[in-house]
Amino acid sequence: MRIDIYDSSDSDSGKYRNAMTEQCRKLEIDLDIGTPPAQPPATLTLVFANENSRWTQQQEDALQDLVGRSSLVLPVIENGPAAEYLPRAVGMINAFKKNDTGDTAWADSLVDETLSMAWLKRRTRKVFISYRRIDSAPIARQIFGRFNELGYNVFLDDASIDRGVEFQRELKWWLNDADLLLALCSPYLGDSQWCMEELTFAQSHSIGIAAVEWPKERYKLADEPPRATHRPTRVLLDLTMPDQHLPITMNDFVEPETEPEAKAREPKKPLAFEERVLSAEALERLVAFCARQRAASIRSRLNNLVPLVQDALSRRKFMDVSHVLGDFTFKDKNGKPCFLRALPFRPLPEHLRQAYIDSRRPDLSVCLCAYAECDVKDARAEALRWFAEKAGTGTKDETATNSLWAFCGGILL
Repeated sequence: MRIDIYDSSDSDSGKYRNAMTEQCRKLEIDLDIGTPPAQPPATLTLVFANENSRWTQQQEDALQDLVGRSSLVLPVIENGPAAEYLPRAVGMINAFKKNDTGDTAWADSLVDETLSMAWLKRRTRKVFISYRRIDSAPIARQIFGRFNELGYNVFLDDASIDRGVEFQRELKWWLNDADLLLALCSPYLGDSQWCMEELTFAQSHSIGIAAVEWPKERYKLADEPPRATHRPTRVLLDLTMPDQHLPITMNDFVEPETEPEAKAREPKKPLAFEERVLSAEALERLVAFCARQRAASIRSRLNNLVPLVQDALSRRKFMDVSHVLGDFTFKDKNGKPCFLRALPFRPLPEHLRQAYIDSRRPDLSVCLCAYAECDVKDARAEALRWFAEKAGTGTKDETATNSLWAFCGGILL
């Protein structure tokens, strides 16, 4: 994967380069960060701009050519007003704004954004929050709100399930398609049957877990919250790896901000610990932590799907099978080229079509997508497979047979 960077003085792009290099090393992705122009176009081109930016006509023309060819281009600026420093060719493209995520989180967030565009095949970032209401509801709502501001699609039980649907079935449908489960490991998380089911489901379906670790002092409390039935537990923390943990301290918990008129009234007594939220600095660390964990989680899920695809291809006697990052090329029994893309999420129609386009083979015989499914009887899953398994893609020049492979419990449907 090659990333080209149009840079400016004082752009701080070095932080991004270091973070991107480290993340790709962990994900075992070959990375080449270059200086444009280069041919053919890079997988993704970044344009860092600030008040010191000066763009040559050659750079303007090269970027105009990339935009005209619908290549992936992402401008990077400090804030909204800084868009005036961008080259004209990319001025209309929605930019990544460093101020949105904070001084320490922006580099990790930009790495996550570029990987989503260039490798993960899906721009939507889906995070599932697992928490216990009696001792972490304010923090869950705070995280839900902040991640929504940043463009994430976030699941929170009291905000994400429509009325009148089967709660647990809908919960698992959503979780099956999540990039990451964010567990708020408060002392009484293990006291909830539903939270434990969520975590068990995530582990059994290769969905990565990021654990926010409460201060150790909170696991030694003598006074128990209302409706608690068990002693505080660190069970999830003991079942996950240290690099999946984000420790937070007592100083990271603060009282929520109040309106100015409320501050002017008679002071209230301090809030109970369970009613506090995370400080701005701690929330920024959490955003960066999830950005790093999300890519690692998706890579792990792909790694678990690849052997299932390989076995299915072998059983069908396909020939010359090879793959790179979940993209398989092979030949059918007649020697015609075929393509399969393994996806860590349920595909949409545009993903099926994009797989055909990315195969780069006009003589393609079969174009497949494969993913992991948890509920084969759900009408949405049935409709997805029905829609995908059609001949042709809607234009006279694209005639490959499309199909969708859904693996449920390791079995190909």
